[in-house]
Amino acid sequence: MLWWGRCAALTRALNDATGKPAVHFDERDLRRPAFLPENYYPYPAGRMVHLPGLAPLPTDIPPWASGYRLGTGPEQGSLIISQTLRNSTPPVGRAAVVKGHPATITPPDSNGAPRSVTWSDGTYTFVVTTGGPPRLSDEELVHVAESLG
Repeated sequence: MLWWGRCAALTRALNDATGKPAVHFDERDLRRPAFLPENYYPYPAGRMVHLPGLAPLPTDIPPWASGYRLGTGPEQGSLIISQTLRNSTPPVGRAAVVKGHPATITPPDSNGAPRSVTWSDGTYTFVVTTGGPPRLSDEELVHVAESLG
């Protein structure tokens, strides 16, 4: 009987508070980097930073993210890797390639805003974001993106 109850729960449609179908994300699908630049460490639990306005990700589906920071001091360089279920339109920027997929690198600006590389693989949209200072170079952003697995 317990087995049947679990099967029924797995096949039942769930809706969010607005009545839209809830999106299920299996944490095992969250990509993790095999390469991090020197001296970057995972953010402690609960210390995820938010760097808004980097890519036009859909607002109806939440992104899943992991964060890293340079060193252990406050207000150091940061690296955020986000993953959203489904493709989204990339931001304006320089063309690049990540794992054989077209990608966009947002340009640096005079205000020192965060920068990112964005691409879709047909199932997910990925964004690797650098904030700081210091910010990672385009080459480092792509290297981190290529290492996701």
